[in-house]
Amino acid sequence: MKVIMPESLKRKALAASEFLCGLFSLKGPPELAALIFCVFLFDFSLVDFVFLFIFAAFLLMWVSRAAGARERFFIWVLFLAPALMTLQAATAFATVDETVIAPELAGLKYFGFSWNMGALRTSYLLHHSLGFFINIPPWSDDVSQQIHKGLHWLVGLGLFWRLAFLWRGLVQAWAGGDERPRLSLLLGLWYLLLLNPASMVALKVLNYDLLALVLSLLAAALCLSSLTGARPALLAALAVVCAFLGAQEKLSAGPFLILSSAFFVRALFQSAPLARIKNKGRRFLASLASLALLLSSGLLAVGLWAAVFFPSLANPDRLFWGLADPLVSWTWLPAALSGVFTTKELFAWADKWLPVSLLLFLLAVSLGAAALSLFFKCAAATPRKARAALCAALALAVAFGLIYTSIAAPDFHVYMSPYHPPAEGLYVPTKGMNGSFWHFDSPDYASYLFNMVKAHLLNAFAALPLTAAALWLASLYCLGFVRKDALGELSLILALFSVIFFIGLIAYGLVGVPVVIRYKNFLLLLPALLGALTLASLPRPRANVLCGLVMAALVAEMAPHAPLYFSYASPTVAMGRARDAKMFELGAMGVNWPGWGEETMLAGRRLQKENRGPLNLFCYYSSAWLRAPENIAVLPMRDSGENNDSENDFYLFNRIGAIQRWHGVPFPVNTEPYALTAFNGYVQGWLFRGSDLKAGGDLEIIRKAYEK
Repeated sequence: MKVIMPESLKRKALAASEFLCGLFSLKGPPELAALIFCVFLFDFSLVDFVFLFIFAAFLLMWVSRAAGARERFFIWVLFLAPALMTLQAATAFATVDETVIAPELAGLKYFGFSWNMGALRTSYLLHHSLGFFINIPPWSDDVSQQIHKGLHWLVGLGLFWRLAFLWRGLVQAWAGGDERPRLSLLLGLWYLLLLNPASMVALKVLNYDLLALVLSLLAAALCLSSLTGARPALLAALAVVCAFLGAQEKLSAGPFLILSSAFFVRALFQSAPLARIKNKGRRFLASLASLALLLSSGLLAVGLWAAVFFPSLANPDRLFWGLADPLVSWTWLPAALSGVFTTKELFAWADKWLPVSLLLFLLAVSLGAAALSLFFKCAAATPRKARAALCAALALAVAFGLIYTSIAAPDFHVYMSPYHPPAEGLYVPTKGMNGSFWHFDSPDYASYLFNMVKAHLLNAFAALPLTAAALWLASLYCLGFVRKDALGELSLILALFSVIFFIGLIAYGLVGVPVVIRYKNFLLLLPALLGALTLASLPRPRANVLCGLVMAALVAEMAPHAPLYFSYASPTVAMGRARDAKMFELGAMGVNWPGWGEETMLAGRRLQKENRGPLNLFCYYSSAWLRAPENIAVLPMRDSGENNDSENDFYLFNRIGAIQRWHGVPFPVNTEPYALTAFNGYVQGWLFRGSDLKAGGDLEIIRKAYEK
């Protein structure tokens, strides 16, 4: 019997064969020489090279089809460059969180806890499943963790790649005219997405930020694609699934789920099967279909969890809560911080009134869909002058934010209690996170709220690359003044992304959420996405030139913060704070990244370059250097003994640990540091020699603190 292969299957088989050919196509001297050069330039390990080879082969396969033979190598290098920067040092260290997460991923205990909490994170499911196969060969725990981190990087890069393609299609549809794929636009998007501190943290650190960030932005892009796509209901349904998985990862991604559900309801509302039903009944049926889709997505996730982590089935009463957690968990933090509920009360309420919360979610989605319909009607009728006025106001707000951040951020401090308790008679917040809260020595509640909003705005603007900010301003100009486009409603939505940026930061402040850029990563990537509008609006020759300038500027901005790039701060902020680089105040953070334990690797590499003999590196803060050489022993500071006071014993204090007085150990004040780990004048780590600490009397103080 003759077997006829369907066309779709043929295309998939052809794509798979092309990928395999691409995987082994790095035989040519230019590509192979470039990869070998990268290994030496970026100090990559064998693990890094394997993952780099896989991505480079995929990229070469795509470039071979998208560009001519002459420019193939040049374009391949341009696309590969930011990916190399994100891989640099990604598998060489473990942050304080990763030192806890890695062992949890290897066992089942934590997953039982997650099951009971309803937090069925897709990333844990993915990494635990991969970890089962990773740990079969008899290599060390360090190598296993490096492979884990490499896989995390590879998955994240694939998701960012898909996001770049989706967004390029959107902005080309907005710009009109040239419908052919524009490589310059895709290149600019690729650099804007990857060379961003929020993206770097998500790609380099093994936690739940990555999937929550990219899946939520994919959901938003799919929602907008449903406005212009041939199958709006299908695109909106895919957005719902992406947003559900993102909300499973992180409660701050929950609003994307409501947004996607509202777009899905709107798409169904306008579909042919429901066209004959009256408006109210049609919207209700569409809302029910949205909830059914959500619960189907949840059933798939819960089923996978039950299959992989079968001991969790010992507590089957948490099944329904695992389905509903992504729908309502995003409301917990505001409710808890507002003082209305304690965490225990929230859980008790959720268990008892979960069906009510689902009905409320259904009502919110239905109302959201009605609000979308109203918005689109208003958008279609909005005159160009009104849109121009909105864009001008937003541009002024962005410009003022950038200027004010360069002036105010260097001297602005956020105080953390209990490390810096408020003085008597000043306002004290009633709620916090993880045993601490932010305050500003404010005299009253109104001053506290003002400073809280200011802190979040300064934190975001300081962490925003200047190149992305400049393109953001240019995109507002293009939206408001340049093009009278046919997709008026879409362009107005994109302008409102800027409004969301400000509203999100203000909401963080008003609610009192004490978080840094990891929890603002959605907002920090919005200007990068909006910047692509500028590239799409220009004629091709000028767009190509601007794209080259953008790529070069982003690389130049991020390069001083190599190899991790977490510590990026706007150059104007960095220059302003360089004068007091060695100083810090107990319990006082600046507006930028305070470190997460990566200083262990950075200080260790400095000692490694000095070619010293066997030495000990005692670390104040929990972290790990996964590729430490044999002649450097990385140990917790509490394990230092009476004999560890020689010239070959080093003690590392980092900024976040010193601010929090980690383990009650005071910062050495009588001893000059041997070396500093600093970025543009911003010190994140102080390295002391054991003999110097002993001579200054600080070593005895440190040991007595640990004895307590």
